Amino acid sequence: MPGFEYKIVPAPDRAKKIRGAKGAEARFAATLEETLNEHGSDGWEFVRSEVFSVEERAGLTGKKTVDRQVMVFRKPLPEPAEPAPAPAVETEDVPEQPHEIEAQPEFSHDGRGPKILGRPIPPMSRPAETAPEPD
Repeated sequence: MPGFEYKIVPAPDRAKKIRGAKGAEARFAATLEETLNEHGSDGWEFVRSEVFSVEERAGLTGKKTVDRQVMVFRKPLPEPAEPAPAPAVETEDVPEQPHEIEAQPEFSHDGRGPKILGRPIPPMSRPAETAPEPD
């Protein structure tokens, strides 16, 4: 599944002067259209616009919160090339490897019980069964 590459650009904050566009709304719409077409011609797909509140410096020590409008674009990442198939390995030349054997308990002959890896296995303690209490 391909991933996406994203591009964030500031949204225009004022309309450009465009011939034939009458009124502030028409000029602003034409400005947005120009921005969308500019990035779309480079393969970027418009996803959405967002407003973020950003804290910025004001003066020497002050801070203020400003809303920033951005436009989000994306385009799919190129598909990775499929890896070349591995060369065939002839099994006749490869000696057969012994399979790993799981550790089986050994029983000691001295009567102390089973052993794993040469160490005795401690006996398991079982909880005593309790009789139900009368009501």
